[in-house]
Amino acid sequence: ARSRRGLRGLALVDLDIAADVERHRHGGDAFRRRCRDRLARAVAAAEDAADGAGLHLAMHYEEGSVPGILARLRGGRDLLVLPARGWFDHGAEIPPGCYSWHPDGLLRLQACGTGPMLLVGGDAAPVGRVLVADDGSARLPGLVGWMLLHGLWPGAELAFLPARGTPAEDPARRERLGSLANAGGRRWSWLPPAAPRAGGPLYPDLRGCGALVLPGAPCPPRTDWYGCFWLDRLSPGWRGRVLLP
Repeated sequence: ARSRRGLRGLALVDLDIAADVERHRHGGDAFRRRCRDRLARAVAAAEDAADGAGLHLAMHYEEGSVPGILARLRGGRDLLVLPARGWFDHGAEIPPGCYSWHPDGLLRLQACGTGPMLLVGGDAAPVGRVLVADDGSARLPGLVGWMLLHGLWPGAELAFLPARGTPAEDPARRERLGSLANAGGRRWSWLPPAAPRAGGPLYPDLRGCGALVLPGAPCPPRTDWYGCFWLDRLSPGWRGRVLLP
């Protein structure tokens, strides 16, 4: 709303899951009806919230294979905003025997080339500081530039965290990212390089950071892995926003 950019809601139903339910002969039609009913309630709530905020929300409804729909509708241009947990079955109960685990493709969307994606963990506090995790890859500066160009979290300080033993430690890299931050009118800082952590949180202390910029989805790309929520794998108890390319 602050940026005056268009706001479009995508009301999608994943028919790939419904087809799997159908193949197992567990009532695909009933499952699709549950998905649609839950989605209809969510759409009504979203429209009420937009009206209350004085925003115009254009809603697009479609059923099919979600990655393909997103790639076609967005073309890599728009920011996709999603909750940090869930899928396009909208929490509809899946009949026993179809899956040993709930469908979990959220973090895999990043690899489908659908454009930048913002996953929201539930913390609604204003973002005053953004941690930018730099692995030295070529796409990270582009994502930072995109974020600044589109005014995401205006006024927030950027804290760059280079990965030890990668091109992120190159002084020229620091100069390039610092120039982007300066051009965007942002305060910024450069943190000591961090080594990859095996078996523990990737970023143990994100207190004070309302958002995290990552060069890619964390591995494994599962929102729940052996009972551990993926945001807790990043930093225990943290529920901020995560921006992915």
